[in-house]
Amino acid sequence: MEIVLVAVGAHFRPPACRITLPAVIGRGPEATVTVNHPLVSRRHCELTANEGSIVVKDLESLNGTFVGSRRIRTALCPLGEYLTVGPVTFRVEPATAELPGVRWCTVEEMAAYTTERRSSRTGKTDVPVAPSQDTQRNSKR
Repeated sequence: MEIVLVAVGAHFRPPACRITLPAVIGRGPEATVTVNHPLVSRRHCELTANEGSIVVKDLESLNGTFVGSRRIRTALCPLGEYLTVGPVTFRVEPATAELPGVRWCTVEEMAAYTTERRSSRTGKTDVPVAPSQDTQRNSKR
C-alpha cells in the first residue's frame, strides 16, 4: 500500500512525499522517513497496512507518537488524520489524493525539511511547528 505524508506547519507550500508501507519514521539511518531531531527516536514509529487501513505503532519512543491529539501505542490512522513524531506533524493522505499547493519531494528531501537547524540570524532552533489542535480541527472542516 502506498500513502502520502504531507508535512504540515508554517510553510506556504508544504512538502509531500509518497511512501510504500511498511515504513519506519525515525532519526536513524534505517528509517524510511528520517526526522533528524533529538526529540525523535532512531526507530520512532512504524506504519503498516492491514486490510486497507493504516496502522501506526509506536516503537517504544521516549517522546511518544500521536495520531490526532492522542498519544498511542498502536492505533488505526484514518486517511486525512494527523500523525505527530517529535516536533513534526504529517497529514496522512491516500496515494491517489489530489493535493494542490503541495511541493512534491523525495523522502530524502523530506528529511532535509524536517532536520533541526539553528538560525544564523537569531541563534534559535528552527524546526517545523506542529499546528495547534484548534488549527487541526478547523482545517478538517
